[in-house]
Amino acid sequence: MKCRECGQNISSDSSYCPNCGYEIINEDPKVRFSRAPIKYDGPKKLSRSRKNRLIAGVCGGIEEYYGFNAWLVRLAFIFATFLPTIGIYASFSIYMILIIIIKESTLDPWSE
Repeated sequence: MKCRECGQNISSDSSYCPNCGYEIINEDPKVRFSRAPIKYDGPKKLSRSRKNRLIAGVCGGIEEYYGFNAWLVRLAFIFATFLPTIGIYASFSIYMILIIIIKESTLDPWSE
């Protein structure tokens, strides 16, 4: 099936055109396209979490961006402090640099 708006091929089980974002409304034998575009906020950005934080939200932000469990990221930071090649000062410095570099999330933590 082709999108009537942009002409790209789309699968018959799709509910939106992946190219232009127009909604496909399936009716009896006809397929109709609406003019309502999908709300797209842009690419996902790494940010410090406002919901899942213990100190500054760095590990919670990594969890939200990459999908890791935040406790695994926290344990990795703790484990890195005991490695002889990294040590506590380097781990602390890396965490402080991440706090400065990664911006805080603009999402309201109580909205969900």
